[in-house]
This record gives sequence, C-alpha cells and structure tokens, in this order.
Amino acid sequence: VDDPFWSQIYKAIDLARGGEEVKIFIFSSIFGGTGAAGFPNIARKIRAIQRERQVTSNLYIGGALMLPYFIYDVPDEMMEEEVYAKPAEFLDQTKGALHYYSKLFEHDKIFDQVYVTGWDPLSKLSTFHPGGNLQNNPPLFSELYAALGALRFFNKDNKIGENQEIFQIGKNETNEILWSDIPNVSNDLNSKENLAKLIRFAFSYHWMYAPALSGSWSKIKKYSNENWFKRLIYKYTYNDDNKHCEIGLEYNQEIVSSMNEFCLDILEWITDMQYSTVHNTDQKINLILCDFFSEYKAKNAQNRVTIKEKLNAAEKNRFKELITDNSNFKLLNIMSNLCYKKIKKDQKGLGVFMDILFRSCEQ
Repeated sequence: VDDPFWSQIYKAIDLARGGEEVKIFIFSSIFGGTGAAGFPNIARKIRAIQRERQVTSNLYIGGALMLPYFIYDVPDEMMEEEVYAKPAEFLDQTKGALHYYSKLFEHDKIFDQVYVTGWDPLSKLSTFHPGGNLQNNPPLFSELYAALGALRFFNKDNKIGENQEIFQIGKNETNEILWSDIPNVSNDLNSKENLAKLIRFAFSYHWMYAPALSGSWSKIKKYSNENWFKRLIYKYTYNDDNKHCEIGLEYNQEIVSSMNEFCLDILEWITDMQYSTVHNTDQKINLILCDFFSEYKAKNAQNRVTIKEKLNAAEKNRFKELITDNSNFKLLNIMSNLCYKKIKKDQKGLGVFMDILFRSCEQ
C-alpha cells in the first residue's frame, strides 16, 4: 500500500493479528458533508481489511462525532460557490446523516464506541475562509469533549464490550461553563486536576523557569546556588569529563526552547478557547483567569490571542488566581515542591527537571 495512512492501518491490523491490542479513533463533523460521508466509510474500509487479514479480535474502532457547534456568515460574493459547507444546510445535513447512521448502526457494528457532542447555542465565528491555510477557527469547548472522548477510548480502564456503544455529553443547563462540566477520563484520571496541572506548568515554565534556563552558562550560573537548580539542573547536566555544567550548550538550549514553545501553545489554546467561547456564544466561562497575562482581538483571524512576553511581580503573584477554584496555589508552592519531590529513577538530563516541575504543579 503506497498511501502512508493506509499503510499504517495495515501495520496496525497485523499487530492485532499477532495478539497486540490495537485501537483506532476517528474524528469527524456530521454537518459539513465530507466528514459525515467519510466517517463510516473509513471505518468500513478498516473492517474490510480486518476480515481480509482474518483478524477476529484485538482490533477496536472508536470515533468522535461532532454535531453542529459553530456557524459563520458567508460573504455575498461567495454565496454561489460550491466548495464550502453552507451554514444554512447544517441542520438538514445533520438530520439526514443521523437518520442514515441510525439505520446503518442497527445492522452493522462498524464502531465499538462513538462519542457524540455538539453545542447550543452555536458559536458564531467572525471570520470565514473556504478552507486552506487561511482557515483558522478558534478552539471551542465542544472540541475538548471530543478529545476527552478519545482519551477515554484509549484508556486502559475502558472495557469495550461486544455491543456497539454510543455516548453523549453536554454541559450543565445554566449559561456558564464550569470545571464540573469537564468529565473525568476514568476513575484514576481526573480531567480537571490534570488540565489545571498542565496550565500551571505552562505558566510557571514560560514566565519563571524558561527565562532562567535560557542563554549561555555565564547568564544562567547566577541561579547555581539555588536549591532547585543544584538539585535538578546542575547535577543532571554536569559533564564529569570536562567538569562543566552543560545547560548552556546548544542541545540543552533546544530542549529549553522547545518546551517553552509547547507551554506557549498551551497558554494560547486555553485562553483562546475561553475568550472565543464568551465572544461567540455570549456564554460565561471562567475556567482560568487570563486577562492579566493575555490580550484578545476577536477580529484577528490569525492572532486572536497575544500572550505577554514578560510579567511584573504583581502579575506573577496572581498565579494563585490562575485556576478559578479558590485553591490559592502559589508559585512558592511550586518552588517548595521542586526541592523535595522524589526523582524517578528512569529520568535523565533535563527530563528530571521537566518531570519534577510538572508534578510540582499538582495541588
């Protein structure tokens, strides 16, 4: 098979034939036409390959099916074009697709588990582009539901039965989105706690530790007497041969920089989702407090959110308000945790610091 996607599918099915558990998850919208048609057909094709390879177990297919959750205005000059999904047709297309799926699923177990979500009211997107690299929709809350559905599907505690299962989810009935609206992935994987930990990690790394670890040794060495640095950086980036700490060398600086870019992505994602949900639906969402470190311009298609490059001392002190759960978790708590959290045996290099910092952001 020349196509890289299907080549990976064939390899996965062969792994299942060898006794390894294989799970495949497909994301699709139901209201645009292309996704609605492709969703069952891709799964059917996989099942056909499964039968062709005579694989009778260990292969599971899940999917997230997005009902309408956003809408947009189409400029008059593009009304006659046929290359985009027309918002006026979303509900009719959804109704037709759901009717088709209900009949299909009655007679054919294509999926093992399907996670269905949408949004009401529909988010009103302020910009329109007919696909391509100019299309840059904001992250929306219902997409988080779809991602959590995938996490649940892949979780080791998820017991997949003989019968096809369809799961639905929605928020509380008020006009406000709360932390309690985010479901846990499993009994052992609390979504709110892990998202809060990730956001705290992104904040503390981006504004506190990435600046301290960036640059040459002559710049970084001013932190060399601090406990967290001696314990987690100096010890694990020290070269015994040349008797020198190598945190300032290029390969380590690439790690520092790459992690900072990741943290910036996390901060932009959560702030964009919060700002855009409020702006596009008139609903309230206060999962985090973000106005002190970011700015939002709804009319900007490419750069809606701007994250401040630097924070002053007063702004950094507002870290304790970052997660809106009245926890009062401070940067000092993280600093303290860095000095005593147990180091895992399998960690090395900067991985030691990254792991400890992430775990230190857990309340």
